[in-house]
Parts: sequence; structure tokens; C-alpha cells
Amino acid sequence: MSDDVEDDSEAEIYELRDELYASKQKLLQAEQGQIHTEQKLLQATEGLRDANKKLFAMINWQEAKVTKPRTKDLVANAHKSFLRTQGRPYAGIGIPAYPALSDALFGFRGTTILTAPTAIGKTTLTLNIARSIAEASLYEIDVTKRVHVVYITTEMSGLDLTKRLLSDMTGTDKDNPCIYIRKLMTGDTALPNSQHEQGKLWLSAKQAVQYESAYQRLETMIGTTLHIVDKGDIGDMAWNAYVEGSHALIALQRKVDEICPAGTCEVLVILDSSDHVDLEPSLSTNYKGEQERQRYKDELSKDDDMCSALKKWRDHLGDTRALLFVHEESKARTGSGEMHSGRGSARYEYGQDGVLAMVFATNKAKNGSVDIEIREEVDSDTVFQVDLLVNKARDGGKANTTILLEHDIEKARISEWPRELLKPLTALVTAKERHAVKKPKKVED
Repeated sequence: MSDDVEDDSEAEIYELRDELYASKQKLLQAEQGQIHTEQKLLQATEGLRDANKKLFAMINWQEAKVTKPRTKDLVANAHKSFLRTQGRPYAGIGIPAYPALSDALFGFRGTTILTAPTAIGKTTLTLNIARSIAEASLYEIDVTKRVHVVYITTEMSGLDLTKRLLSDMTGTDKDNPCIYIRKLMTGDTALPNSQHEQGKLWLSAKQAVQYESAYQRLETMIGTTLHIVDKGDIGDMAWNAYVEGSHALIALQRKVDEICPAGTCEVLVILDSSDHVDLEPSLSTNYKGEQERQRYKDELSKDDDMCSALKKWRDHLGDTRALLFVHEESKARTGSGEMHSGRGSARYEYGQDGVLAMVFATNKAKNGSVDIEIREEVDSDTVFQVDLLVNKARDGGKANTTILLEHDIEKARISEWPRELLKPLTALVTAKERHAVKKPKKVED
């Protein structure tokens, strides 16, 4: 009896071993099938990428064929460009709130680089520029003459940017200064409880009128002459650039063309800022993708791609569009205005139509306008003085000049500092004027 039981147990063990072996074989086959499927998927992805590259290469070739001027057409196109700007104060896009800067640049044209150290007010300045152009253009009766502003924010969200803009627009003049964003967030807690209404901001009657006016104006302006784009609107920039076989900023370029189709209107594109643009290599797992990842460990490689992209985007802009590109200086520096301090690369300066640099006016090592006594220092905890150096301004601009600015932190506003209120262009200081002030005075015997 015991022998029969042992035989049955051994038979069961052999059966279980066979089942286990069969299961392992099936698992191995399944794994091999999965690997085969992944290989097919990878091949399909590579095929899709190659097909898209060919497609966009054909599109770019067609665009170049249509828009790229032939040599014999250059003189005729130059003449047309002169005709287009006849009777205008500037050849490019002017800024109503900044007449001295507009004069120095001769209007925004092509690509302009704005470089500055951290916390000096780059976003405040670019927001003020955007608002000035978009709001003035909103009241242009002839819609074909309106200038559109596309503000691309890569650091802040579109919501946070709109909050700052709304706070700025509540101010209309000296008697009605803007409502500080801190007060908009918490309300005027000094007001008695009897004045607090459900569903409304805790503001005084005067402030409530200012806020309602700003709200209505901004609501009309957004989507009409001012377009705000943040990272959520752009999509995967790395994938777009990789698939299309185009430059690193192609996703931004196509987004702008989507909002304002080419040839329809004048457009100023503001990119704030380059340091937060997600430039990454391909997401592919193949060997080439790994090479790209290794190359991108070096910040200068990103600079190469960024500079190349700026040049290609500049060629795409044409005569009626301009790009203002914000670039943060190295935090190790205090802001000399020299382009090589930005991310360790001097390449950003080359090929640009304008180069601007924000520096503190009281920076003694850099000969600020306060230090060399062009203007007196302001005694205030909420207002500080800034020099905007125009290091480069092509074709009619005034390079090597300085625009005197004042940054009011509470009002979130940067304005030109007029030496004479009736002469707005006196905020512009020429190199000759700076040199004359810096010369040591002769001591009379």
C-alpha cells in the first residue's frame, strides 16, 4: 500500500514539474513577444519621426521658396521696406510709455536681447512694455494697424502674470496709484466690517471703482491685442523639435503663428525668460538619444541650440514682427551688462538687432548714473534706480546710450526718469554726456 502511495506522489511531482516547465516556457515566449512588440514600437516611432522630418523639411522648403528673396529682388524689397515705414516715428514697434527707449532702439525690430541680474525687475519692465503697446493699440480704429503682443512666460504661470498685470492697471495717475497686489490678495483689512460685502473684494469705494475699470479694460485687451502663453499652452517642446527636425524653439514659433498668422499684423513677441525654457534632448531610448543626453550635461550645448534657434526664428519673423528675448545674467555677477556673463556664453549677442542690459544706478564698480552724478539718488525704501544700457541698436538706433529708469516696487512699475518733464527724451543719456560727467574737473590756480 505504501509503495502505491509513493508511486502516486512521484507521478504528481513529475506532473507539477512539467506544468512548471510549461509555464516557464509560456512566460519566456510572452517576454520574447513583448520585446518583439517593443522593438516594433520603437521602429514605428523612428519611422514616424523620419516621416515628420521629411514633411516639415518640405514645409520649410516651400516656405523658404515663397518668402526667401532672390538676389535680384533685394533692391525692390529694400524699397518696399522703406515705403512701409514712411511717416512713422520709428522703423520698428514703438513703446508709448517709453519714448526714450523707443528712440534709442528706433522701435523693436528683429531680435532684441534684454539681460539683467536677478531681482532687478526684468519681468516688471517687460510687462510694462507689453501693457503699454497692447493698451494703446486697443484703441486704434483701423484694426489692420494694431500691434499685437504675445507674452510667453516660462517662469511664472499665466494666472500669476495676469494678477500682476491687473494690479498694475488699477493705477491711472498720481492721484489714483495702483492697488498693491498684496492688498488685492488680502483686502484692505483696515476697513470696518460694515463695509465688507459677500462676493466682493475688501476695498474702499474709490479702490473698487479703480479695480472694476482695470478689470474691464484687461478683459477686453486679453485675446485682442495681448496674448499670454505659458508652459501649459506650449506642449512638449523637446518632442516637437525632435520630431520636426527643426530648431529648439519651433514649438514657440508655431504657437505665435497660430495666434497671429503671418502677414496679418505687426507683432511683438516677448519671451520671459530663456533660463526657464525646457530644452531637453529626444525622449527616445535609442543610442542617439543617449548621446544627446550626454551632450546636454553641458550648459554651453543648450546655449548652442538656443542661439541657433534664435537665428532661425529671426529669419522667420520678417519685417513686421519682433522678438524681445529676456536672458538672466549669472548670479555670481552684479550686472555689468556684458553678455558673456549670461550663462557663460557670448554667443547671444551676435546676430541680434538690439542688446539691452539692466544695471543698478548705484553700482559704483560699473559707473552707475547716480555714482557719476548724472542724477541724484532717491531716498526711498520702495523705489530704486536702474540704468538700461543700450549696447547695440542697428539701422538708425542709438547704441552706447543709457536710459534712466525708476522702479517702484509697490506699484510694480518701471518708468523713465525725466530730467525735464516737458522733454521726455531727456531720460536718454548719450555716451558723450556720460564721458563728460566722468572727466575730472580742472582745478583753477
